[in-house]
Amino acid sequence: LSRMKIGWSKKKLIEMNKAYVCTCDQEKFKELKNKSMECDCRNLSPEIQLERWSKMFSKYKDKFVVVDFDPQIIINLIAKKIPCIYGDAANHEVLKRLNLNSAKIVISTIPAIEDNLFLIKYAKNENPKATVIVTAPYARAALEMYEKGADYVIVPYLLSGEMVSHLLLELVEGKTDIKELRIRHIRYL
Repeated sequence: LSRMKIGWSKKKLIEMNKAYVCTCDQEKFKELKNKSMECDCRNLSPEIQLERWSKMFSKYKDKFVVVDFDPQIIINLIAKKIPCIYGDAANHEVLKRLNLNSAKIVISTIPAIEDNLFLIKYAKNENPKATVIVTAPYARAALEMYEKGADYVIVPYLLSGEMVSHLLLELVEGKTDIKELRIRHIRYL
């Protein structure tokens, strides 16, 4: 379940050349890692990486559904042929339409604490085996969500702090050019 675009943060990292899509088989990747060598996929351009990202998700289009309360996002999702439902993810009737009893993973990027607590309870009642990943605006709320049964809680400000720390380290070490980063960021915005 998502109130935001799926994959937003990963896609942004790819656009900033901070993440990549690897197509190596597991054995080759493990071998490279053990030798402390980089995978060739890492050196491809962000444009090629974004193309790989899109292809990676296109094969899953029939395996997930996005719930959103913003009509414009629904229009955009329909245009991209992404399965979606217009409605409030904290609404019992909307959740019934999703058939969560067969879901393997339920993901919510909704920042509202009460909505996520409701979703955790509903999803775990419908399907105790489902992995439930939700979003919290701050650490105390994340701990409450863990107590209520969330399998993982995303805390955006903590993730963005990690990303900024990583970026600053790369700038200090000369691994990233600030001008190139600025251009990519402006293009993204």
